[in-house]
Amino acid sequence: MASVDERKLLIIGDSAVGKTCILKRYVKDEFTREQPTIAGQYLRRTITLNVWDTAGQERFYSVTKQFFRHADAAIVVYDVTNRHSYEGIIQKWVDKLHAECDNDDIVVALAGNKCDLEDQRKVSTAEAMSLAANAGMLFGETSAAASIGITELFQEIAEQLASRESSHDAGPALVQLNLDPKKDSGCPC
Repeated sequence: MASVDERKLLIIGDSAVGKTCILKRYVKDEFTREQPTIAGQYLRRTITLNVWDTAGQERFYSVTKQFFRHADAAIVVYDVTNRHSYEGIIQKWVDKLHAECDNDDIVVALAGNKCDLEDQRKVSTAEAMSLAANAGMLFGETSAAASIGITELFQEIAEQLASRESSHDAGPALVQLNLDPKKDSGCPC
């Protein structure tokens, strides 16, 4: 019987772009307007993706360094209705991720959240898609509120992880998505 590998996935980006909402939509299939994340949160769902939700506030920027270690994948989130959350995303988040992460083969996805707010859009899909392609990232637009693109984004990341794993190993990688998440006891320590 094949074993299921555990993978560490980070969700990073500026404050109030919807990182925690994306995570809760994926893991629990629920949407709630959130208070800001303090330092970091940890939830789990089987490929097994251990998903780390980091705080986006500047005062916690140095704390995220510890979360970057041993990451297998990351979702860099920006708000399509907030141009400031998109500008400088490569320098602020992607470069930091590559500098702090000890995995040269990390899967990185750029996610434009709040795509359901089309009338308030400040960042075009084409512009973000081009940025992602030029930086070698996966790309997707999501809406945690309307449940758009969330599962597809995580599925694409899981497939990339499995593909990279199978290219490193002789045997096939097992990717199992558990659609019935169980409550986690809390701290991953």
